[in-house]
Parts: sequence; C-alpha cells; structure tokens
Amino acid sequence: MTEHNIGSLVVKEGEKMIGLITDRCIVRGLTQTGCNYCATSVREVMTSNPIIAHLDDTVDQVRHIMTDNHLSHLPVEDDNGLVGIISFFDIARSAASEAEFQNRLLKGYIKNWPEA
Repeated sequence: MTEHNIGSLVVKEGEKMIGLITDRCIVRGLTQTGCNYCATSVREVMTSNPIIAHLDDTVDQVRHIMTDNHLSHLPVEDDNGLVGIISFFDIARSAASEAEFQNRLLKGYIKNWPEA
C-alpha cells in the first residue's frame, strides 16, 4: 500500500467483497497485535462487511455517511458489485471545487449589482 500510495484495499472471497483494509486498520492492528504483523492475517485487522455507497448517492450523502461513521474510505457499488472506492480526500476536493464555483458566481453577482 505504501509503495503505491494506496490508502485502502478491498478484501474479496471469490467475487464477493468481504472487507476493507485501510491504513487506519493497519495502524489499529499494530496496537492490537503488539506490532507482530508477520503472524497476523488480513481478516484479523480488516473492517468486515464495510458500509457501502451506491452510484446514485449524492456527494453530500456520501460526505454524511463518511463523517457520521468516521470513515476515510468508502466502497461504491452498483447492482453488479464493486465499482470503486471513494476517499475522504475525494469528497474534500469536490467540496472545495463547489465552493470555488459558488464563490465565482457570487463575485460576479456582486460585481454586477445594480446601483440604486
């Protein structure tokens, strides 16, 4: 994960997602295992049956799911299964882009404010 700058990985059994392992899971696992990771399985530290988002969810809905559940990564599924993982960084970047867009609109509106 470190080598490829990846913050989470899906854990699958066959074609079924059974868990999610994140950098946070690994740090928590280090504490639980007394830093003995050589003998620790992924199953022991992963989040089993993680909360998921759906393609039809809005960014705002996903933000609420992630903040309410303290999630850094959220798998996204459709009717056929996993389609991706969204990170809190993705949500923050989206919010920043939206705020910049709204800021430009407001500045344009104020600049063109009719004089009384």
